[in-house]
Amino acid sequence: MKNQKLKTRIEQYRVDIAYTKEAYYSAFFRLSKEQKQKMLIRRWLSFSTIIFGVVTLSGLINMVFGIEESRLTIVATVFSALSLLISIYLTGLERIDDPHPYLQRADSFTVFYKWIKTKEASLDEANTAEIEGIIKALERKYQIVGTNPLPLEFEDYKKALENIKNGNLTYVEEDFQNT
Repeated sequence: MKNQKLKTRIEQYRVDIAYTKEAYYSAFFRLSKEQKQKMLIRRWLSFSTIIFGVVTLSGLINMVFGIEESRLTIVATVFSALSLLISIYLTGLERIDDPHPYLQRADSFTVFYKWIKTKEASLDEANTAEIEGIIKALERKYQIVGTNPLPLEFEDYKKALENIKNGNLTYVEEDFQNT
């Protein structure tokens, strides 16, 4: 009876690790996508700021030489204001989350997940002391891998649940033949 409770505890750890691992992979992919989108926006806005600056400068040069002064003043003012607003917005875009720590954390949990699956396979022959030793090792490893957790969003957990339900953590016979 005691062994069964200990085995159940190990299974709970495995499930927790599987969900956490998948959530970190999901966060990595989500942040990678967001990073690409922000970089694209940044490039286009930077390019438009340059264009606005060139138009403003050419308008100011024409004003100095007295060509259609009133319209050029309005155009130069509007483009200067747009350039200023875009620059302020770009300053806010400077903080782009780096997705790579999420990938590293997910990889650590993957190694941990494989370790626990190996230990789980040997539980039938293990006595109570050995199972308790596995649980203590699990707790130590979990503390190391789980130190300084990275923030995850609800959508990361939803994606992890979806991946697990779809069988992304299981092997099929072809996997063994093809690798």
